Amino acid sequence: MFYIPRLSPPNGSMKGSAIHLKELIQIIGGESIIIVWPKSYRLSINILLTFMKQNHIIFRCDGGFKIGLGHIVGSLRLAKILKKELSIIPVFLIKENEKIIDYLKANRIQYSVIPLESSVDSQINIIKKLSEDNKTRTVSFNLHADELKLWGDRFSHLKEQGFNIIFQDNPMQSFLFGDIVINALPHPKYPGYELNKHKSCFDGLEYLLLDETILKYQNRKRKNEGTVEQILIAPGGSDHKNITSLLLKILADIQCNAYIDVVLGPVSEHIAEIEKLIKGLSLNAHLSYNVLNMPERIWNADIGFSTLGLTTYEMAALNLPCFIIAPNKLNAESARIYVKKYSMAMFGGLIDELSFQKLKSNVISFINDQPLHNRIRNQSVLLKGPVSYNEIIFKIEQLLK
Repeated sequence: MFYIPRLSPPNGSMKGSAIHLKELIQIIGGESIIIVWPKSYRLSINILLTFMKQNHIIFRCDGGFKIGLGHIVGSLRLAKILKKELSIIPVFLIKENEKIIDYLKANRIQYSVIPLESSVDSQINIIKKLSEDNKTRTVSFNLHADELKLWGDRFSHLKEQGFNIIFQDNPMQSFLFGDIVINALPHPKYPGYELNKHKSCFDGLEYLLLDETILKYQNRKRKNEGTVEQILIAPGGSDHKNITSLLLKILADIQCNAYIDVVLGPVSEHIAEIEKLIKGLSLNAHLSYNVLNMPERIWNADIGFSTLGLTTYEMAALNLPCFIIAPNKLNAESARIYVKKYSMAMFGGLIDELSFQKLKSNVISFINDQPLHNRIRNQSVLLKGPVSYNEIIFKIEQLLK
């Protein structure tokens, strides 16, 4: 299925009197289409032919208070890139969550909703129905660990049915079922996960799909001053364990006089609590919610705090010194790997293993570690956006043919 827009000549000679494509096509021959405009104006539009052959891709992903927003955002970024580069129409398939639905609506994404407790078999049946409705045999999965465990080897059923499968982020043992695997985020070793076993596995942060607005900041040079005047606290989409409140209490306890920019994501349930907390603390802090200018906020900050997620890596892309507090054991293990391999942050520990005093001590060490700040600020650009993922686009284009 495709949609034909109303068209006007590119020189604007018709002054808004757009005409339907079916009213204009006079000749259709071979693989070309000739549009005959009034007054003998002709335009060959092979580009339109490409438009008419648009593919759909189903994006199966989830988000919420406990699992955050990273799987949704990662899928959305891939969808937008493919829409821009390959005229792909994305169709998202998500488990029911009002805030995620609102987020997709705000991004003008077509979506279908399944019940929270949907079995894998019911999901497969829904994917088959969506594929028939949208004439596609390609599904991109970006699922959290618990959901991947439920699927197990059931991805093989989709492969037997002739589906193309794309995996994004931490597919664990399932990765061999994927035609293309985009595993950009730092991760522990999974049983059976060996890169040489897969011909199209893109593993490493150089394949992270960045917000395109970040790229305009990458040619700038950060200031290299000794003072910390602005702090960014950005725990990601949900901050399930409310690490933000703990950080604010620590910063108040050490009488921090920097401006503190607090940013919560669209699935956070702590907004009212943190607003009340800020009003009661002696801090120069401001809370924002679901912002659209995160790259600008990262650039304006001198240091940042995160819980390991896409925002952490965006901080690295803009050379912002970052302090990571892990909300769970998987994130803690990934954070250790990330810090050891890329040296773009300080790991503050796993939140469940940190006392208030221990975390406070670690925060003070980070704030005062000027050599660390300077090294990160002066480090070469870690993530370079489109230069790094052109190969991914090419592979997906080949998959869809």
